[in-house]
Amino acid sequence: HLTMDIEYKNLPDYFKNHTYHLASWFRHYFYDNLEVNPFGVANPEHHIKIVANISYEDPIADIKIYKPTENVFFHKVFIPAVFPRFEPYSVKQNFVQKNMAKLFQYKHKPMCFLTGDYIYTFDNVSYHVPLTDCYHVAAKDCSKDEKFSVMFRAVKHDTYTKALKVFYGNHKIEILPIGDALVVRVDGVKQPVTEFQKYVHYDPEHKDQVHFEIYRHYNKYVVESYREGVRVYFDGKHSKIVVSNYYRGKQCGLCGDFNGEYYEDFVGPDHCVYHDEVAFSHSYAIPEDTCTVPEFENPCHINKKYDCEMKRNIRTYMGKGEGSRKICFSTAAFTECKPGCKPTGHERRQAGFHCLKYNDEATRALAKEARTRELTELRNKEEDHVEEVEVPEHCIPYHI
Repeated sequence: HLTMDIEYKNLPDYFKNHTYHLASWFRHYFYDNLEVNPFGVANPEHHIKIVANISYEDPIADIKIYKPTENVFFHKVFIPAVFPRFEPYSVKQNFVQKNMAKLFQYKHKPMCFLTGDYIYTFDNVSYHVPLTDCYHVAAKDCSKDEKFSVMFRAVKHDTYTKALKVFYGNHKIEILPIGDALVVRVDGVKQPVTEFQKYVHYDPEHKDQVHFEIYRHYNKYVVESYREGVRVYFDGKHSKIVVSNYYRGKQCGLCGDFNGEYYEDFVGPDHCVYHDEVAFSHSYAIPEDTCTVPEFENPCHINKKYDCEMKRNIRTYMGKGEGSRKICFSTAAFTECKPGCKPTGHERRQAGFHCLKYNDEATRALAKEARTRELTELRNKEEDHVEEVEVPEHCIPYHI
């Protein structure tokens, strides 16, 4: 727990400009973690209070900033292990861009968390994942090498909620509840793994080289392969997957593709972009004789013949004047017809909107991105108002 109280007076304009751009950068960079409350604020003038609740186990923190005009909250933000030294100006990047990129390059650290019913992907997207009794691919090397894959399934147990399966090449490692405890199996054979005894698997072609090992770390099992560059922590309920930067852009699964673009994390195994978390989760489920994958709607099979539809967030404007003008984005994306296509009809839908200051640089950047992609980071944002909108039912080419 860290608390900072900052009192300020008579700040020079150049310093105000720097801090303004810094705050705008933070809001844009951590937008999917951001919550701003500008109303009902009774904080003292010329005073800023920062409160950070830092996790002892994982590199995440909740940060609360109390300002005279608003309260700003950043939820579950990844924090660096070492605070880097600020560097001087650059001719290619301004002061804020250069130092913030250095400070927060950990944001693309290759870690994925499965906590309860939520996943935090390699690209820092969080979403609800309803696991079934079938194994779901969480992380996988989807290059031609297929060096590893990590899977989970839900289990019915008094203590544990999940079972783990890891493949390193052709070798299968399972950690699952049997009776009152978690049991480790390698290629179907039970192996004793305790705080004092670990399992080491050597490469059969190179007897002196370790392929992977399994050991206990406090209350967690760790399945690690230095050779493949993968480490998996698992305690029967929660998991953390750490992979090498070698797999950047080569990943697939519920943990995303690890390409640094958070809005591309919902790509299924069929390379289809999903807009529904449940359907996306089911797309990575592996059917077996002992389980059944629930039916789900594949968006690529809808109107695939014409491919005329795309999903976009609706934008509206509120307020008049310099200080009260706002851009409002619908928290859900709706059907929009691509160029050269027309709607078959229209329907009225209820849409919730999240509103941001019009003059904010982060807002302008978000409005620009809204023209080219669905703003998935708005899904869990607070709705400032709800209104009825008219959207296309379906879209077809003009010549039909």
